[in-house]
Parts: sequence; structure tokens; C-alpha cells
Amino acid sequence: MIIGQTNKTVGWKTKKKFILKWSERSGLDWTIWSTVSLFGPEPCKKKYMIFILNTNLKNEKKVSKALCEFFGLGKQVSHQICDQLGISDKIKVNQLTNSQIDQLTQLISQNYLVGADLRRTIKQNIKRLVSISSYRGFRHTAGLPVRGQRTHTNAKTIRTRKK
Repeated sequence: MIIGQTNKTVGWKTKKKFILKWSERSGLDWTIWSTVSLFGPEPCKKKYMIFILNTNLKNEKKVSKALCEFFGLGKQVSHQICDQLGISDKIKVNQLTNSQIDQLTQLISQNYLVGADLRRTIKQNIKRLVSISSYRGFRHTAGLPVRGQRTHTNAKTIRTRKK
């Protein structure tokens, strides 16, 4: 005999439909009826921040703003990524489905250098400039501006930071 139906969230990823039924041996009993969501794709409602490619994305931020937290991604690239995946600019991070999160990580990891990989390539480029004894390499080692900026009155922060 079925007394009632409820939907409960179990774990982080799956919604399970439970049916409360009466069994004569144990009284009221919760049994799993099916593990399929009844309402289409499941939003990823997590209390914690989403961790993608060694970067935490805050739940309350919009997706295009949250993607700017990756080292190497700015506003334009984050809008391009949202357009490629078909994600609206108004959706927040906690409203993304698990499949959208997987697509997002796959797209970023395949097409863009972000985070530690980008930092590593920048350091390797600077080491290469220093090793071939170029003018830019000398400026890096001396702690002076590299791209031809004025040093008489400006660039005080870069000159004092390395000392």
C-alpha cells in the first residue's frame, strides 16, 4: 500500500524518488523506486564551491564573472566560452548542471592555457630571454621595465620591489 511520494536529494549528484510504503513486518519503510530525475537535467546544487582545474568558483557569482578567476582568462574570453557552450550570462555557478560543468572543464583544458601551465610557460620564456642575453632578459634580471617605459620618474614600484 502506497502512502505517499516524495522527492529527496541524496548525495551531491543524484536525485532519487522514494516511495513510503507500509510493510507488515517493519511498519513504515522507505524504499528506492527509481534513480532517474523527473524534472530534466539536474542543477548542481552544492553548498561548497565548485573546484575546476585547480581553481575554486564561487556559487553566488555569475558564470561569466566566475570564469575570470582563472589565471589567464579575462572578460572577453569568458563571454566567448559561455557563447560556445550556450550558457546564458545570467546563470549563476550553482545553477550549472553536471554535464555543463564537464563541458566547461573540457573546453578550457583543451583550448586555453590557464593557471599553473600558463605561469610555467611565462617563466620559461623569461628564462629563455635571460639565457640568450637579450636586452629584455637584462631588463628582467635588473628588475627594470621591459617594454620601453620611462624610468626617470615612473616605475618606482618595479625598481623597489626586487631589492
